[in-house]
Amino acid sequence: MEKKFKEILKHYLTGKSTPLQDKVIEDFIYNMQTTNKSSNDLITDQKLKQKIRLSILKKIQPRVRKKRKYVFLKSAFVVLLIGLSISAIVNYSQQPLNYTTYLESKTITLSDGSFVELYPHSSLEVNKQYNKQNRSLSLKGKAFFKVTPNKELAFLVKGQRLTTKVLGTSFLLDEQSQQNSVKVTTGKVEVATQNQRVVLTKDQSVYLYSDGLFKYSADNQIISSTSDALLMNKASYQLWSTTLEKEFKVKIQTNKAFVKQLRITADYRDSKLIDILDSFCFIHNLSYSIKNNIITIN
Repeated sequence: MEKKFKEILKHYLTGKSTPLQDKVIEDFIYNMQTTNKSSNDLITDQKLKQKIRLSILKKIQPRVRKKRKYVFLKSAFVVLLIGLSISAIVNYSQQPLNYTTYLESKTITLSDGSFVELYPHSSLEVNKQYNKQNRSLSLKGKAFFKVTPNKELAFLVKGQRLTTKVLGTSFLLDEQSQQNSVKVTTGKVEVATQNQRVVLTKDQSVYLYSDGLFKYSADNQIISSTSDALLMNKASYQLWSTTLEKEFKVKIQTNKAFVKQLRITADYRDSKLIDILDSFCFIHNLSYSIKNNIITIN
């Protein structure tokens, strides 16, 4: 009974109720007004709420009734519905919007004009203050976002492990695959975990591994972070090699004794490994080879 009752109220609020359902509910509101019953009476009186449910459900039957017209304020009816509703639909109109997909994708246009393609087996929650006080979303699964620019309100997507913040761009957030990732199509985004932040631009991506976030270029090469550890000033070869090994998940080796005595001054932030190696070897008249993530400097 409560399920049917909730369904009727929900349909009325969203404009999906039948003319007969509209008529019964509006008749009931009129009676409430003429008997001076308030919404507070409904909230506190459980027997009265049950009687109301039974009355409305009983009347919604396929039959012809003489039309009557009553004038009432719709805002007052919203207050009344809040009183009638059980806890699952209290403040229904102020609850976050929720979207869930199963076997097929769903296309969603948000109130600011932003576009979301929600992939299968995913869910999206839109904050109830969206496009008013914030542009915050929560995602479980995978979705593509094309964001309408708004310099005042950043677009924020909170995944289960990744948080993506943008002002206006398009990107794909995937937490369904083995490695969670964000891929940027246009614009600029900031992706963060509890311990790391990475900024991506067009055609760049970031993947979350067990040892942190790793940024990739369009040609699928790792790009170093913006850590101050990569801003080197007379750094030893040992520090240089171990820092790059951690950044790029590689092993660096050399059999040249003089290389191990070198001091390196350079800014390797936000750079590809191949660019770093090319620069290093050019300056010191060296060469290198890469095999199975092992770099040998000759």
